[in-house]
Amino acid sequence: MITKAGKEFKNIEKCLAYIVANVRMSNSTGKADVNVELERFVKRLLNLYYGLNFELASGISSTYPAIDLIDRGARVACQVTSTNSVKKLKDTMRSFDRLEMSKDFDELKFFILSDKRGA
Repeated sequence: MITKAGKEFKNIEKCLAYIVANVRMSNSTGKADVNVELERFVKRLLNLYYGLNFELASGISSTYPAIDLIDRGARVACQVTSTNSVKKLKDTMRSFDRLEMSKDFDELKFFILSDKRGA
């Protein structure tokens, strides 16, 4: 017998799988606007789950090109991506270091919405 929590978890899994498929399809056809919507969705999700106050970095400052979400109070930055590759992670970390974002943030998190790992 599946519990109510189990049913809710399965529903969340289905929703995330749908989002992954939609993002993959949109990106393959060159529609990048889905990535902005993904950032907004993840912002709300992480704020709710972790009790943070993430804001879209693009709406605040252009000085944070390597990150998408920032919570200045908690000093947390987050990269939201549908690209699950080591290169993407390393490039983001290099930019974070090169631009000395550690002066503003103690943590850099990644939210990767992808169904498989890239090279």
